[in-house]
Amino acid sequence: MSNAGELPKTGMLMNLLKCTYSDLEKEAAAGMFLGSSDIEVFHWGKNGPEVNIASLSPLKKLFHQFCSSFKHIGFKEEREWRLAFHMLVEHPALGLIQFRDGLTPYIKVPLKLKSLSPPLKQIVVGPSQNKGQIVDSLKLQLKKMNINGVEVVPSKIPYRNW
Repeated sequence: MSNAGELPKTGMLMNLLKCTYSDLEKEAAAGMFLGSSDIEVFHWGKNGPEVNIASLSPLKKLFHQFCSSFKHIGFKEEREWRLAFHMLVEHPALGLIQFRDGLTPYIKVPLKLKSLSPPLKQIVVGPSQNKGQIVDSLKLQLKKMNINGVEVVPSKIPYRNW
């Protein structure tokens, strides 16, 4: 499902995830997640079941990994892989986090796309009111960055108009 790793001295966990779209695959993954965890969340105390607080941190890591791979079936054509970052502490290494449009957090990840044979072959521009403009802008940005051999196409999924 993923290739996970804690980023040292950042307070963040990074997962490379292949997205899951169909409900049947999601249900199967949920069954594996719930059935394979060796983490004991509850134990029997003197007043009945009690939460094992120490077990919640590793369970939280697994849960983030599990949930980050799910997408709606309508986006199946994207065949997306996600590089997902999760904060493990309240205040991670904030210097890594940047903001787009003032609100959307992101982390710059060097992808080495300027090689002769870039690993990225295609970018599908998601649903938007301005798909054509975004496709053109992205093509210009790739050209400006001297990144060649990447096809940029609009998604076939319609933008919500409600």
